Amino acid sequence: MMPIDRLAQFPAFFIRRKIFRQKIPLLASLKLTYRCNLACAACPLNRRAGEESDQMSWTSAITSLDTLKRLGALIIVFEGGEPLMWQDGRYNLYDLIDYAKRHFPRVAVTTNGTFPLNVPAVHSRTSNKAINFGLKAASRPNFLKIPN
Repeated sequence: MMPIDRLAQFPAFFIRRKIFRQKIPLLASLKLTYRCNLACAACPLNRRAGEESDQMSWTSAITSLDTLKRLGALIIVFEGGEPLMWQDGRYNLYDLIDYAKRHFPRVAVTTNGTFPLNVPAVHSRTSNKAINFGLKAASRPNFLKIPN
């Protein structure tokens, strides 16, 4: 069950957004990296993998999270490419999830599901967790291309 202080943020959001007409985001997604272990035909991100700036730095990700918190976002979704491939020096996705869980009532990861789900969002006892799988690619012939 979600702690009451985190749950209370949602009615407060509704009041700020609907009654006071504040333009605040409910959900924000961070595309951490263009890197991916797949090469799906419809994905525009894998074409950018290998570029000089093909992923966010730790500092950029934390700054973005802090800004989104200040703007009022309640739900953060880490995406990519494949976010489980994101790493900056000694930091990886697990570190970002831990940081985000301390600042947002809901944290989610969108993944292609090809990596083991050994992430804090799955194994934590807190209720602010979600894992989203992209299964569209697996359902269409020739849509999903696994590089050699």
